[in-house]
Amino acid sequence: MGGKLDRVYERMRLPAVLLHEAAEATHAIQATHMPEIIQLPEIIELTEVSELTEVLEKVGKSVLSAFELRSVSVNYGDLIALSDVSLSVSAGETVGLLGSSGSGKSTLLGVCGGRVPIASGSAHVAGHSVAVTAHWQREFGSEIGFIPQQLHLAGRLRVIHNVNAGMLGRWSTFKALRSLLRPVDELEVDQILDRVGLSGKRDQRTDRLSGGEQQRVAIARTLRQGPMVVLADEPTASLDPARSLDVMQLLCRLAKEDGRALLVSQHDIETAKRTCDRLIGLKAGRIMFDLPSSAVTSQVAAELYGT
Repeated sequence: MGGKLDRVYERMRLPAVLLHEAAEATHAIQATHMPEIIQLPEIIELTEVSELTEVLEKVGKSVLSAFELRSVSVNYGDLIALSDVSLSVSAGETVGLLGSSGSGKSTLLGVCGGRVPIASGSAHVAGHSVAVTAHWQREFGSEIGFIPQQLHLAGRLRVIHNVNAGMLGRWSTFKALRSLLRPVDELEVDQILDRVGLSGKRDQRTDRLSGGEQQRVAIARTLRQGPMVVLADEPTASLDPARSLDVMQLLCRLAKEDGRALLVSQHDIETAKRTCDRLIGLKAGRIMFDLPSSAVTSQVAAELYGT
């Protein structure tokens, strides 16, 4: 059974402990003689996120949450940045954060990434309680990929170095320094660059790429890291609408292909509606709505932005 669990984990980026928890929940419900619950071996055989999600919905236990916030509040002195925020995002799900400047989007991303302490409530990533400590970052930080608005790429370095920077949290200091002299894992990097549409760009200087291409390098860096969760803070803010849509479509497609949870803040509501599964509206630190993208009407948007 362990080998099958490992294969499911590799596909879904889920810790095996969560799948064992699902199995235990299934056994518990089967004990109540509910014939509609499918048997445990069928759970273990599943390899598709959508199939396993359907099973666990029947089980009635939410173990697929890549991360979850429960009644989270954040204060900056007397300023309330987040107030009683609860949400969860599952593996392979793409969720857009909407709201005006100062609504709490960046703070929420910071909480999920273990960079912003909470005043009350709880935050969990892959079943682990989030803590703003160096120890937590060492243990679990590599499971969270972050794409900032300012990409923090080393422009003078070749693309391969910027992509391999996604591995710095996993590599030893010696391997990281050696890779600057002689890049390692070129085949893996080539495969990732192909996925983000940058085939043949591996050895180019990063600062000679266009803005859209540099954005794809930042995405490739996150893929190289191999996180369970991807957080993106307005990653397309500097791009024109057409390139913004291209990058968002790429982000969402890759998240689904790899079974990663994606939480991305977006200033363009139409782009978010066209690319994300769900949209969450924040206003003054509170969730105003959490809806499927198709349910976010112009009236809902107008109420969020106060127009």
